[in-house]
Amino acid sequence: MACTEEEFGELLGGESIIDLSKLVDASIHGIPQKIRGEVWKYLLEVAKPDKSEEERQKKQQIQEYQESLSGAISNPEIIRNVRNAVKRFKVIGTGGLKVEMDAVAKSKCENILIAFANADPEFDVHPSSISRNLSLLNPFVSALGSESDIYNCYIALMRKIQSQMPISSIPAIVLRFMMYFRTLIPSLYHHFEEEEVSMNDWAMIWFQYLLSSILPFHCLLRLWDTYFAVDIGLGLHTYVCLAILLNCAEELLELENTGIISLLHHLPIMDMDKIIAQAYNIRDEIRANNEL
Repeated sequence: MACTEEEFGELLGGESIIDLSKLVDASIHGIPQKIRGEVWKYLLEVAKPDKSEEERQKKQQIQEYQESLSGAISNPEIIRNVRNAVKRFKVIGTGGLKVEMDAVAKSKCENILIAFANADPEFDVHPSSISRNLSLLNPFVSALGSESDIYNCYIALMRKIQSQMPISSIPAIVLRFMMYFRTLIPSLYHHFEEEEVSMNDWAMIWFQYLLSSILPFHCLLRLWDTYFAVDIGLGLHTYVCLAILLNCAEELLELENTGIISLLHHLPIMDMDKIIAQAYNIRDEIRANNEL
């Protein structure tokens, strides 16, 4: 059962040490929006449980962010592409419609991606890569106020992705996902084949973007609460995607090619607690069949 905002406040309100194990246990079941960002900082190890270190660490992180932001970028294409991508980027607003970010959010995204480019010599200047970065960054912009906090949480996520789901391994991960899909939901898999829906039409982006441009925003935030809290981390993503397909199967079976692709790119509101529970059940089923 999800903890209330007051219960999270008690966990965060320790005078000297935050009990991280209790905070993790509570976060698995969802975090209230008002304190989501603060909790994410601990789950992503951006903030330390020892509060005596808090002020020193915060000053150091702000200083490092400012240094990354003010560093000279030798490639002007980076700044041009970041600014153009931010200008075009839209977020999913009320009612599922895509709307432009407000000016403050745009400024934060632009600054953070430029700072990230300064810190990462392998930063990909291609517009599609920058769009992916924006989609992964936006949840932190919504949950946190400080640019330094947003930047450091985003860096923590990118490290987690590099460790658990690097871009180079995504084709192999998606192929395995498709094998599970064929085994677990054969009727839907064959329907996709009949309608000539390729995995490149939808599955690659589900993994590259961690569903960040696909799920309704509040569903995405709830999902990431669990991703950041559990030991398996992003390793749960494959099974979450299978659970989503199971929940959407009835509707998808009624659709033809373009309708299928449209739904897979704009998923409906779902009960994410149910999806996450199903994901664990699917993982256990696959493990029992020695297919992991």
